[in-house]
Amino acid sequence: MWAVYNTVCYLLAFTIYQGVTGQIFSLALGACTGLAIALISCASILAVAQSSLLLRGIPMRVLVPLGAALSYLASCCLLGPSIVNVALLFIWRNTSDLELLIQHRCRLDVDLLWSTTYSLCNRKSKAWGIWISLAIFRLLVTLVITVSSNGVECKNFGLK
Repeated sequence: MWAVYNTVCYLLAFTIYQGVTGQIFSLALGACTGLAIALISCASILAVAQSSLLLRGIPMRVLVPLGAALSYLASCCLLGPSIVNVALLFIWRNTSDLELLIQHRCRLDVDLLWSTTYSLCNRKSKAWGIWISLAIFRLLVTLVITVSSNGVECKNFGLK
């Protein structure tokens, strides 16, 4: 569900950004989290179909690494945008593009790209530390979700 939420937020942000830079980042990160959804789906289908595939002669030594690889790739595709979010806070802190400046965000969010609106605000009261805290919180939540979901996937494939 976290991957779906991320994808929707990035694609909504894509429709709001007027500038190319905001659109490129939101589309790229939305595609990345969308790929995570596809990989998670494939790993889940593989786990459900594992016994049937074994009966059809596909060896366990193929199924287990394939399922694990799909799960870990999905984790990377979900965790990557959280890391990029933290990096963008520093990169866009003093940019000349008003649409990307943190000082012109109308609302706080755990992802800088998600906090865009159709109009620019001039609220300089939002402290830099709050943005960093929110971005790190989002990174930690994503990390916990990916680690816990990989644990479930490992159990589904008979790994310990």
